[in-house]
Amino acid sequence: MNSLAKVKMRRMALLVGVSLLLAGLVIYGVIKPDPEEQEYNRVKNIILAGEPGKEDEETRKEFRKLMDKLKPETRERLITEIMRQRLTDAREKIRNMSEPEKQAKVEEMVVKVREGFSKLNPEQREKIKVDMNTDEGRKRLKKSIDFYYTEFTIQERNMLDPLVNEIMTGLNSL
Repeated sequence: MNSLAKVKMRRMALLVGVSLLLAGLVIYGVIKPDPEEQEYNRVKNIILAGEPGKEDEETRKEFRKLMDKLKPETRERLITEIMRQRLTDAREKIRNMSEPEKQAKVEEMVVKVREGFSKLNPEQREKIKVDMNTDEGRKRLKKSIDFYYTEFTIQERNMLDPLVNEIMTGLNSL
């Protein structure tokens, strides 16, 4: 081979090598999981593994820190997915209950909500009031109400309206 052919072969080999390297980097970038997505899955699994409302204060603070690390869009998606999963779980639990049993359960929850609002100390009331007066608090409340109207069936809404009314009354009383 003459020197011109050797130079062309080297260039071709170099071009193929660089192309393979770039292709490898692109494939790695596509396949490598997004750190935000990994954190999202980790937080979701932690929250769904526990019983709702059974966590202690320290665990709740840790969840809040984890949630604060997520982007707002990711946080919103996570909350919606968790609410959907909890709704599915609740539907599964009450599927075999009779109507009177379901009504009794709703009445029990209304009493618990009333007691919860009555047990709030002035500092907690003020904290909730301030939070509900922020744009983010209003958006969360609106998102929750929208979820209620879009994800719940008409029968479920009719059954749960007293509970939602009690929650709204409690929030308005703050």
